[in-house]
Amino acid sequence: MDPIRLRVLHNTVPEAAGHTERAAANKQSEWSRRCGDRHAFRKLKLPGYPDGRVGRVTLYERGDNVLLRWRQSKCTEMESITLTEYKDVVAYALLRASEINRELEREGRRCRQDASLATALH
Repeated sequence: MDPIRLRVLHNTVPEAAGHTERAAANKQSEWSRRCGDRHAFRKLKLPGYPDGRVGRVTLYERGDNVLLRWRQSKCTEMESITLTEYKDVVAYALLRASEINRELEREGRRCRQDASLATALH
């Protein structure tokens, strides 16, 4: 190949790559401007729960939904409660968060009992 042609190809490739990266960055910011507020998670601040946490469960709001998030067995679990399913979404979310905390407590006790039993047997 001709050395001059190689130089031209070499000079145009990085420019083209930079152009697509800038275009992608502009699309992301455009999407964020249009839809970011609709998709943002905001901690649900309630009387008695100012940080949005009910035990080990954190409550978030996003649009008409309340999202419950917790850690279980090294994984992050989420559950969504929508306005169409329940009339009082916040009350149901608090009830469900309490149920999840009880389940996590039972699971934690069971794991600790299993571990102590295993050490006692050896």
